[in-house]
Amino acid sequence: MEKLTLLWQPDDDLANALGVKGNSEVFQFERGKKYRAVAAHELFRPDVEKLAPLFTEEGLLDALELKRKGDWSNSQLKALIPALVHAPNKLRYCMELICSELFLLTSPANRKPLEQELAKVLKHFSRDVSIAKQCVEDDFEELGKLLSHAPNCCPSPCPWLPICQLWKW
Repeated sequence: MEKLTLLWQPDDDLANALGVKGNSEVFQFERGKKYRAVAAHELFRPDVEKLAPLFTEEGLLDALELKRKGDWSNSQLKALIPALVHAPNKLRYCMELICSELFLLTSPANRKPLEQELAKVLKHFSRDVSIAKQCVEDDFEELGKLLSHAPNCCPSPCPWLPICQLWKW
């Protein structure tokens, strides 16, 4: 499976609150790639999970659990919780999308070709092609929730950027 990867290094204050070494600690967040770039002749086994941001607080806590040794003390937890809730972390408001995932959002006419391409690649890897339509519909709905400004859809507005532009932040 092809992976999208985000490397993130917290600033020193946040690193201290997270209980990790400041300038030397880098976190890695990944998710599987689903839609191929047809023009680039990509071929990979697609991930069938719903599209989701690479960085989430839950993912950060999972990464911390792997990096830290031992349990959190009360004083560490008291520093961690405000850091997670109030830290000015730009990644909290970002959804990383690659070009082939952006096609899903740019026009309703793109949904059917994405379904067909996903089904073709699923078939190539001997997977159930009947799930392609539902995967695309689920991604469309999930992205709508994640990128919406509507109440009760998303805890905060999320700008979306092509992943190749994320480094400029």
